[in-house]
Amino acid sequence: MNQQPQQPKKRPNPYVVGDNVLETVRSIGGNVRKAAQDSATQIATDALQDIINGSSPQRQPQEKHYGQENVPMEPRERIQPRVSNKELIQPLIQKDIAETKQKLEAIRQELQALSKSIRGLQQEIQTAVMDMPVEPGIYHLNFFEQLKTLLKGIRERVDDSRVWLSAWNANVKKKRGYWGMYKKHGTSFGLSNERTLATQAG
Repeated sequence: MNQQPQQPKKRPNPYVVGDNVLETVRSIGGNVRKAAQDSATQIATDALQDIINGSSPQRQPQEKHYGQENVPMEPRERIQPRVSNKELIQPLIQKDIAETKQKLEAIRQELQALSKSIRGLQQEIQTAVMDMPVEPGIYHLNFFEQLKTLLKGIRERVDDSRVWLSAWNANVKKKRGYWGMYKKHGTSFGLSNERTLATQAG
């Protein structure tokens, strides 16, 4: 009465010959070789039949009927991206502009502090020059020579900076002057012959 569950029968694999792996590999190689020979024989036989019968294995070109009109294909709809490039780039541009403004403000504050410290330095130098020592010595001579060398270097740098700043300010005034005139007179100023000649390169 005890029935054991039936185990499914294993189907024999047609590619496996016995338990030996070497025999299986040999039989697979033989099957492939036989299939290749059969295919080559069939191709040669078909080609010979076509030559004897006079039929060409190539397809005949289809005739075009002039009464039929070609139906144009409908253009596919372009898939629009969910987020445009402008929406992706705009926050990055805004972030760069904000960082640049912060850096400019920090530099401007530093320049103001430097100009105040230069005024203080000027007062200290005047005080040092006016107060001559009671008993001058080699120490005082070396101190004033070092101070003179330092101040000459500072003066050269300040003069260079002054020239650069005056050129910068003149350039800014020219730009403001041009755009002010353009705003006042419009295209009659911007596109006039005299203005074109003045702004041409060369």
